[in-house]
Amino acid sequence: MNNDISHDNNCCCISFLKDAYDYIKTKIVFLYRSIKTRFTSQTVIPPSNSQPEEKPIQSRSSTVIDVDSVPSVKNPHDFFANLDTFQSEAIPPPPFNTKNADNEHSAQENSNLCCKCQSPLDSQWINALDRNWHPECFRCFKCDELIGANRSVELESKPWCEPCYIKAYCPRCNHCQQPIQDSVYSVLEQENYHKQCLQCHYCRAPLTKTIFKNTWGEYYCEKHHDDPLCTSCKRHIYNSESFPFGKDMHTCPQCHTSPEESSVPIEERDKIIAQLKNDLKSLGMDITRQDIPIRFTDHQELNKKDQSPKKHSIGKTVKRLHSINKKEIRRGIKEILIQKDMPRIMFCQTVIHELTHAWVFHNHLALSTMEEEGLCEFMEYLWLEKQKTPLASLHMRLKHQNQCPVYGDGFRKIHSLYNELGSNIETLIARLASKIPLT
Repeated sequence: MNNDISHDNNCCCISFLKDAYDYIKTKIVFLYRSIKTRFTSQTVIPPSNSQPEEKPIQSRSSTVIDVDSVPSVKNPHDFFANLDTFQSEAIPPPPFNTKNADNEHSAQENSNLCCKCQSPLDSQWINALDRNWHPECFRCFKCDELIGANRSVELESKPWCEPCYIKAYCPRCNHCQQPIQDSVYSVLEQENYHKQCLQCHYCRAPLTKTIFKNTWGEYYCEKHHDDPLCTSCKRHIYNSESFPFGKDMHTCPQCHTSPEESSVPIEERDKIIAQLKNDLKSLGMDITRQDIPIRFTDHQELNKKDQSPKKHSIGKTVKRLHSINKKEIRRGIKEILIQKDMPRIMFCQTVIHELTHAWVFHNHLALSTMEEEGLCEFMEYLWLEKQKTPLASLHMRLKHQNQCPVYGDGFRKIHSLYNELGSNIETLIARLASKIPLT
């Protein structure tokens, strides 16, 4: 009997201790649940593909844009402002809940496990993005590098490190090519800019009034709009330092000193002309067998027979035709005149142009003025295409934009016909020789 009573007392004591243990353990779990040791994070929305509406652009020699059409955009990725970086601390993991171990895990039990590897947490752990992690499991979803105590971002329920997120989602400034992390930035013609990067290309002043854009796509302020244009690169000569050649033609300091754009030295002319003849031969016009004198002169001689004051010839092919009783017995080229001191790319185009005139004359092609000038412009275009430089690409665009009814329209018709005939120069010449009018 006494043994039974003693046994019952022992059971009651054990039951009491067990209940007390469960109660204390529950309190401890609650205490640890209240501890928030996490890294700063924020869910952000990836940038939309849509851009603010822009106003119609007025056309001129340069593009003009009203400053009111340059919107200031709030950066949806400005989540790094005023962020603190928290260091992880050595905190013991929450006690394991061994109750109902054979049943389905509850949310309370999952908190004892690393959300990535599902292994028990160690003496050091990280609570970030409302989940618990081993420090070695808290890695960037993109680069798989440890995030550690660095700032992180949650994107589609996955952690990203700051550098990967910036590279993938932050807009990039079109001027400095750096990510834009400012709260507000500018969008001009669907291009993003830091506020401080939207400045005049020439004087670097902030663009606060009417904005213009040159043929290179560079923005500049209103005070440079009436500055003269460089004949070679078409940029404005804004510091009044120009280098004239010909009539009303001048180069900017950059073109005057650049190896690609400066004038051709006298000692290099013959070598370059020989190379241009070979280039023209490779394009389908062999003029290498013709001994054609090329002489460099000034504007007065090139234009002395022209009545129009607006005529600015930079090259001329002087033809010689011998006949008896109105019957042709011999033809040839007396000489080609080239404007001296031209920028290199204009010099090469002019030589190609005049050599094409010589080739047409030598091969007895009876072309209209528009057809012949269009063909000469087109051979320049093919030569420019092989140069593969930004300046050559600019001069190619200018040929497409030329509004002259002879040179511009002639080029576009020859270019279109060339494409229709399978981009074959021999087929093009045969078609022109057939005397079928161009449409």
